Amino acid sequence: MPNRKIKILFFFLLLIIKFSWVFFINNTFKANSLIGNFIATKAGDTQSYVEPIENYLNTGKYGMYMGEYTPFKSDGPLVFYPSLRTPHYGVFYLFFRTFFSMNVSFDLLAILQILLETLSILAFASLCHSIIRQKAAYYIPLLVIGFSSWITFYACDILTESFTCSFIIFGLYFFNKWITDNKIKYILAAGFFIAYALMMKPFLIPWMFFFALSILFVTKNFKGFIKYSLVFIFPLILVWSPWVIRNYILTGTIIPLSKPTYYPRKNLVRSCSEFLSAWGGDPIWWEGNCKTAGTFFYPVDINLDCEYKFPDYVFTKDYTLEDLRYLRNQITLFQNDVKNDSMDRAISHKFDLMTASFIKNKPFHYYILAPLMRLKNSLLKSGSYYINRKTIPFLILNLFQTALYLLPLTIGGIGLLILGSAKFRDPMNVIMLGLPISLIFVLTFLFKLNEWRYFIYVYPLMILYMTQLFLPPLKELKKAEKI
Repeated sequence: MPNRKIKILFFFLLLIIKFSWVFFINNTFKANSLIGNFIATKAGDTQSYVEPIENYLNTGKYGMYMGEYTPFKSDGPLVFYPSLRTPHYGVFYLFFRTFFSMNVSFDLLAILQILLETLSILAFASLCHSIIRQKAAYYIPLLVIGFSSWITFYACDILTESFTCSFIIFGLYFFNKWITDNKIKYILAAGFFIAYALMMKPFLIPWMFFFALSILFVTKNFKGFIKYSLVFIFPLILVWSPWVIRNYILTGTIIPLSKPTYYPRKNLVRSCSEFLSAWGGDPIWWEGNCKTAGTFFYPVDINLDCEYKFPDYVFTKDYTLEDLRYLRNQITLFQNDVKNDSMDRAISHKFDLMTASFIKNKPFHYYILAPLMRLKNSLLKSGSYYINRKTIPFLILNLFQTALYLLPLTIGGIGLLILGSAKFRDPMNVIMLGLPISLIFVLTFLFKLNEWRYFIYVYPLMILYMTQLFLPPLKELKKAEKI
């Protein structure tokens, strides 16, 4: 482990690298998304985190207005939703917004995200060294995650991804400190960071089961388990309960997280997504470039002049490609008449019938193959999809970033399967193994999602398992060379 002065030097070097990445990505690929004065960028969900805070500052009411017709453009009535998003990410924006303009607040929030990412990388390197206990176990993760842009791509977006990833790493770091040092302040700190990550990304909540298992493995008795579990979940109660109480006072109902769970949307959007997910297709239309099935039914902007080609296994005896084209035409007509609820129900009903037909005729594909396809779509990316220039320097950069993503994914995945199963009762291992398991269960099987951005939280763990699998054979090889 390096001394404190070296760590400070690493911090500033990492900060330079991360800021360089952010400015490069912004200026080269995200110039049209800039919403700050010089660094912060907007993504698809940014409005849902910012607007409730702006409404709170201007009217005293937390919540946001949304039309009912997403993904359709409409001048229809706007409905105020007081609990569409938990406010835990927004409070950071609120702090800056209290003193500064919107643009400056966006930039300050992005800077804070970059700072926390840099600190979390140092914490992650220390965590790896503590677990693997070899000198190289500090430097390999530091270099890989330091030069990788996989997480840094989100550092300037006004979204929860960057904060959540940093908070997860901090939580793991302090939880490991509690295991090794047995000081209650560490498990309390771990509980705070994990709790805040959960409030920003509620689909992480099933992960808490593995923390409970880990605490049981550490304490090995019921009394200790109860004591430290209560300490660990105390921050969660602290940051969660005000939101639940506020919602009950405001609405008279218990809303633990958000209502509605998704953005307001028409029935046909829900039923179309369920049909596409049933056979493993990707319902996303906003990032499609004609490569996702969702672009077939929502041919917006860049997808107007192309048609997604469906694989043969999509179809059953009850519907053909012509039926899909008919529904696409109906959706196109609906975009000009979004208040036509009867048309919405009719389109939705046809999608539901096709989904039921697929499940009935191809149950193996629906229950086994489709989840595996969704998992593949979520994980098997280049890690550098945004580097879309074809010049030689960009191709080299693309190859470098792809390697920094795929090597941890493949080698780390092997390490996770081998070491994770072999050391299941190890307290830290059960937590790290539990994160991908809970994410796969919730996102791939329960919500049937294909979005790869949700798996950035697993990326650091893949680096750790890659390092853990790689270093022992290297150590033995060095011993053999000395002999």
